[in-house]
Amino acid sequence: MNRLVPFVALAAVLAFLITNIDNFTVGKVLDTTQLGFYSVAYGYGYLPVSLFSGPAGQAFFPSLTKVQADLDLLREADVILIDELKASGYYTKTWQAFAVLLNVKSVGVMGDNRTYDNTVCVRVVEAVDGMTATFAHLPHDLLERISRRIINEVNGINRVVYDISSKPPATIEWE
Repeated sequence: MNRLVPFVALAAVLAFLITNIDNFTVGKVLDTTQLGFYSVAYGYGYLPVSLFSGPAGQAFFPSLTKVQADLDLLREADVILIDELKASGYYTKTWQAFAVLLNVKSVGVMGDNRTYDNTVCVRVVEAVDGMTATFAHLPHDLLERISRRIINEVNGINRVVYDISSKPPATIEWE
């Protein structure tokens, strides 16, 4: 059974591509999270989802409803990040910017109620060629505005963190 797992996964990818071929246009990136892979769509952030689960290594497809809801949260947060970078003039000064929906929930307070919601990491880097990169030294008021907007405008997110890792040792992307 374990030897068949890669073939099952490949068959699922091919079936998805064949049934959705008319949805693909030049420059559009396949949203592989619906298949259980990592999304690597720049501008839509990253959403890790496990394809294989269980001791037998059987193919496991996560609930598409949950995945779609997570992608919606991520896209909303990413739009806010890019909007704020453009409004502040930092969009053209940076190499890459995106939001990452972490597999971490945290307790927060919104109004008079406790929340237990998702955490988003914001990643903005400066680079010349992508071989090395440093995190963008964004002004604190801009970071605060990004955080406040994401938390207030995206229902289901109550914490925003900023990734200050350089490449190397970290990579630009999250996987």
